[in-house]
Amino acid sequence: MCVMNNMGQMGLALGYVDSSIFVSLTSIWGFFGRILSGLVSEYYLWKFGTPRPLWNAASQIVMCLGFVVMALALPGSLYIGSILVGICYGVRLTILSQCLRIIWSEILCSAGGGNVCVGPQCYFLIFLIMALACVLGFGLDVLLGFRTRKVYAKICEDKKSSRSIVA
Repeated sequence: MCVMNNMGQMGLALGYVDSSIFVSLTSIWGFFGRILSGLVSEYYLWKFGTPRPLWNAASQIVMCLGFVVMALALPGSLYIGSILVGICYGVRLTILSQCLRIIWSEILCSAGGGNVCVGPQCYFLIFLIMALACVLGFGLDVLLGFRTRKVYAKICEDKKSSRSIVA
């Protein structure tokens, strides 16, 4: 996600005048990654019983390759890297949602109750876990805020000093 959010800045840093192409490539190939991974994983699941997490693992390897290609900063590498990362991001969105659905449905469905759950107990555990994840995320954000406060104070000082020089 960090790469996708900063693709434009990376293009500018590497000297590209118009870096919107990299954002577009990542988004377009993310779409294709979603569509193709759904079709391919479904086919291999029903044909050979291939677990979906293996597709997620494969996408991690390809995403790693995309990051290395971008890190090399060779001419054209940002094009290739943004395509690879886009595809893998799409794969991860599709595969991860299916994996989580399988995990949670097994936890929530009773042994003989089928796939229909009625009552507040159906979602209680999920919401509790998500709430705890939010608390953990909050704590990590606060910790990160404290650890980076000097950096942000310096940025603020630099902006103030550049304004006073201009004025």
